[in-house]
Amino acid sequence: MRNGFNTAGFSEVVHEIVNEPAEAYFDYCVHGRRSPHNGLSARLGPALFGTVKSSRDAVISLRDGRDHAEWCDRTVPTVVDMALTGIGSCMLTTLIGGGSTRGAIFDTARMAVDYVVPQAGADEEPAVECTFKISGASSDELFDELVRQVQSFSPNFVSIREPIPIVMRVPSGTEWADFTYSGDSKGHLPGVSSGCDLRWVSGPQSESRPRPATDVPALRVDAPKQLTGVDWGPNPQEYLLMGLAAELAGRLFELARGTELAGLPWEVTATAREDVRGFFHSDEGVAVHLQDVVCTVVPPRDGFDGLAELIERAARESVVCALLTGSHAIEVRWEPEELDNDELYTVYPSFRPAIGE
Repeated sequence: MRNGFNTAGFSEVVHEIVNEPAEAYFDYCVHGRRSPHNGLSARLGPALFGTVKSSRDAVISLRDGRDHAEWCDRTVPTVVDMALTGIGSCMLTTLIGGGSTRGAIFDTARMAVDYVVPQAGADEEPAVECTFKISGASSDELFDELVRQVQSFSPNFVSIREPIPIVMRVPSGTEWADFTYSGDSKGHLPGVSSGCDLRWVSGPQSESRPRPATDVPALRVDAPKQLTGVDWGPNPQEYLLMGLAAELAGRLFELARGTELAGLPWEVTATAREDVRGFFHSDEGVAVHLQDVVCTVVPPRDGFDGLAELIERAARESVVCALLTGSHAIEVRWEPEELDNDELYTVYPSFRPAIGE
């Protein structure tokens, strides 16, 4: 056990997937829903971790982030907050997990992840900025190397660095029709940026607080038991997919105004596969990023003409789609964090969440 990570457990997982590659496939399923009565929400569906099916239980109320009116409840996270939480927490987990196998000692680790959107008229593209703040008993040279490795082995980070296609699945009569979306989405509003502050808690557990509402309950992040976590919260991949599914559901609801589907609920199911051999670097031929990303749209009613065009427009207006399918500047850096003893034990209480806590 180092930094709260069960390093022996990780070694056992690596040994297991080397002997049985099917155990390396982690399949995720989430649902995003926009209802006229209950608003926007995301919930987890069952996951398949190797050959073990896991029931997942979390429902999070959301907002799409485009409404900046005074009455808007800023304590509710946005769909982009969910995606940034997934990206940042995956990077933190990779940093701490990789450092633990190298013998690094972390006292604290925090990070800020921002999606920076230029003002209208600026000749710039949106950028993702990730800043680690690290304190510990290891050398700066080792922390430098670990932060570089995060950029190669964090599945969610690699998924936004290397554009990946999204398969959109829509009903077509009694069957389903697929089309692949790989366009450059332009869903961001000029000058409207988003950001989250994350802190490492213990092992694979971390917390995320969307800005500017830093005094609201944190979004809890953890790894599944199959990756030595305790299911303290959804894992990073589930957060990223929840942001994607919920934003598409919300966009479809808005775009359906003025049609026969106006005011009716929309649901989008997002699924993806992670091959954890890439995360563990146990097979150099395996892709690190998320694979087989599919969004299945459940419209309120069958027989609506122009459904595929509506879905493609929703994807073009989706910020999370832009993060996955588009190209954008990405900056990653780290800086040492100096805390005295009072700050260390006040800001970073030392505890490890237990199963069911």
